[in-house]
Amino acid sequence: MKHITKILFVILATISFSAVNAGELTVTGSAQASYAITSSDSAGANLNRAKGVGVENDMSFGASGELDNGFTWSYSNDFDGGTAIDDSALKITTPYGMIAFFSDEGGVGSDVGWNASVVARPSDTSFDELMAGEYDASALNNIQYSTPAGLIPFDTVIDIAHAPGTETTTADADAQGQDSVFTTYLTTTATNLNTAGTGVQTTEDMGSSLTQYRITTVPLEGLTVGASYSDVDHEGHVMAQAAESGSWYAKYSIGSITAGVGEVYIAYPIDAAADGASVTNVLEDIKGQSYSIAFAVNDDLSVSYTNEKSKPSYQTNATVAYEMQSSGLQAAYTMGGMTLSIAMNEHENATYTQNYDIKDTIFKVSMAF
Repeated sequence: MKHITKILFVILATISFSAVNAGELTVTGSAQASYAITSSDSAGANLNRAKGVGVENDMSFGASGELDNGFTWSYSNDFDGGTAIDDSALKITTPYGMIAFFSDEGGVGSDVGWNASVVARPSDTSFDELMAGEYDASALNNIQYSTPAGLIPFDTVIDIAHAPGTETTTADADAQGQDSVFTTYLTTTATNLNTAGTGVQTTEDMGSSLTQYRITTVPLEGLTVGASYSDVDHEGHVMAQAAESGSWYAKYSIGSITAGVGEVYIAYPIDAAADGASVTNVLEDIKGQSYSIAFAVNDDLSVSYTNEKSKPSYQTNATVAYEMQSSGLQAAYTMGGMTLSIAMNEHENATYTQNYDIKDTIFKVSMAF
């Protein structure tokens, strides 16, 4: 860590004494129209939503330039169909590596590096099944350092992200708006993972700070392997179990076929007061396994199949844990800047609830610009 601090100091000092050349402004993104069908006739769901039509856009406003010493910089703001511009990033690339500053952006997790879906992984489409993912710095304001490409054999790159605080606004989690008061580290069921105020958050309000590490390497042509680890500092709180997460993946491409596999492990924070108490439904951890395979039929048409599994564990066996599974068969056809796609996804035990089985089909047309 001392060496990393020295590198950052050298980079910042060099930038401070460098002139900046005029930069370039860009706007990139896509416009999308979608038609979604979500239904279920399972015993635990009985869900028949109205068919929905949606129109949205994803735009990124960017600027870039070069310093007199050869260093380059870039800045971007994303506009994701909402009413405000967010997800800001300022990156400075040097021969010593890249230093970057992110706001709600720039995660270095590896929990979805395996994905080869031609539309989106099944757990990231229109239905919110609440599949858990690793703690990621992208949910917070953070600073990052990445080693330069080509420095380490096998195109290995090491990324380090640090978020000095895990509270984002006074509206998140327990609405404290400060890092001195954190969430009570208890939850009733795994379905509460992403709901503010229930006791467990995916990243926000988890502790005083979060540090995330990732290593990515290419040991042979076509094969990419990556792993990441996230650690939360609970700042003096006596914990029976601290919050941490980790993941790994391997992804291989040969000819027209791409396949990937991966695993993720999330350990949830448990206050020492809850450890050994008469609470039978304290969530302890969630483990997930995923695989994905895609086939390019030709230059325009691609198909894929993806399967994700995620199972929670509780402190005692008295609480029954239900494994969630999301799978999807997808196809995408590209004509220049237009892409037509269909994703047919199924979710078993969605939100970790027994027999809550959902079918989710999305037709989409996207225009890139």
